[in-house]
Amino acid sequence: MFTAQRWLRARFQRRRYLWMMSGFRHLQLLARDWLSHRYTAAVVIQSVVRMWSARKHLANMHHSALLIQVSSPLILNTAALK
Repeated sequence: MFTAQRWLRARFQRRRYLWMMSGFRHLQLLARDWLSHRYTAAVVIQSVVRMWSARKHLANMHHSALLIQVSSPLILNTAALK
């Protein structure tokens, strides 16, 4: 009687343990998935910010080059007039 009862309790305990482990695995999977999406979102945001910064820098360089090109003849002509 005691052996059968011990076996039955062990079997129920094993089922409960496996059920809980399954839940933990599922929870871990959800957490990893959420962190993965969060990491991906961070990479996209950083990439966009870097691209925006590079474009802003390039536009500033183009503007500076244009100002130098436009103002160079004026500087040379003013020097020649003196």
